[in-house]
Amino acid sequence: MALCKSVVALMLMLPASAFHAPPPSAFLGGQQTVSSAGTPHTPRGPLSMTAQPHACMHQDRRAHLRLLAGAGAAVAAVTTPAFAEGKPLPPGGRLAGEKLDPSQDLIHPASLLGQWQCQRVVTLVEGDAGQAALVWKALGGIDGATFSGKAMETFPARFIPAPPSIKSTYVFDGETMAGVVLDRGFEIDARTHGASVSWDPSTPGALKYQRSTGSDDAVAIAVVQRSVEVPSEKGWGGSELLSVTTSAGGLLGRGEVQRAARVQRRFRRALDSKGNRVVEGLEIVKTYRVLDGVAGTEMPTSTTKVSLRLTRPN
Repeated sequence: MALCKSVVALMLMLPASAFHAPPPSAFLGGQQTVSSAGTPHTPRGPLSMTAQPHACMHQDRRAHLRLLAGAGAAVAAVTTPAFAEGKPLPPGGRLAGEKLDPSQDLIHPASLLGQWQCQRVVTLVEGDAGQAALVWKALGGIDGATFSGKAMETFPARFIPAPPSIKSTYVFDGETMAGVVLDRGFEIDARTHGASVSWDPSTPGALKYQRSTGSDDAVAIAVVQRSVEVPSEKGWGGSELLSVTTSAGGLLGRGEVQRAARVQRRFRRALDSKGNRVVEGLEIVKTYRVLDGVAGTEMPTSTTKVSLRLTRPN
């Protein structure tokens, strides 16, 4: 009886989130990428997204009990470094009124400066596929075979010097380097096959666009929370919680719909079969319900996993 009371007492001390099973999308590793020739390319080893509290990872009840028993150090092992900079992201994300650091953006190695060819392949969609498809399209994707993973999406991407107002320095091999940033406006225009885009690299957290073709209304994307892992020999990446505003359409007329999505990306340097330098990446996009301007980031409604590959154009 005394033992049972002790166990109950320990369980009452645990937070409610301890009894949520970790989502199956917590890690993304060993995914297949595609070479510039269109043939499958297997990375040298699994490239994992780190498990951090701000990335909506929750330990299960059994893991907590092992921690209480003194075995917490062996609960989980990760092969990649934690996001090195940026404030921890809370479980719930408010989509308005957040004070985002205007001097922060996702920093890429200086060697990426210039134009690349980006290849994207959807490897998995879990949960509400309808919500996943809506966010996929709002973030620049195209409908049909590319979202279902039956076709590879290919488009040009460009990295530019970071503006003076953006913190971009990092240390590599003992040398201080000036990183570069993704030209987000150029990417949206390329992915949508033509769009009117409003984006300023000195304020990278806000982007608006409208496709040049079709009847799609304007889309507004705002970064609400951001965490950055600066480049190192092990890789680089970041996590951004986004507010995505689109037209409601249909019976709601000209109203707007606000959605929330977290985009996590991680990259590493690699070589192709000919010894050319390439960049391999993994992307996880999670969607969330939004109530009164707050995203319920404890429980994603969908998860989309994407394999990324960057090669220099011929």
